[in-house]
Amino acid sequence: MWCGDFRYAPRDALKLQVSTNTDLTTFAVTLDPQLGEVDTENGRVEFLLLVGVTDAERDQMVATSTAEVLARLGADNCLFVTDLRGR
Repeated sequence: MWCGDFRYAPRDALKLQVSTNTDLTTFAVTLDPQLGEVDTENGRVEFLLLVGVTDAERDQMVATSTAEVLARLGADNCLFVTDLRGR
């Protein structure tokens, strides 16, 4: 599955099984804030990061944009460390 910056995918689409009881249902995709992009002799490499989001956050991404929701989440968690317990 190809995902670019500011896309999102349901957790089941990535075949991830989480044994922890969690409210996270969707992955938002964004450029890794530490690794970013690198130009190589074979072309550009983008390091993407999956960020777990809840149904409410997914609904906000649909109503506004993934970038806007990630900006809000990143204000308190600039590395987008995902807590499986949700928010």
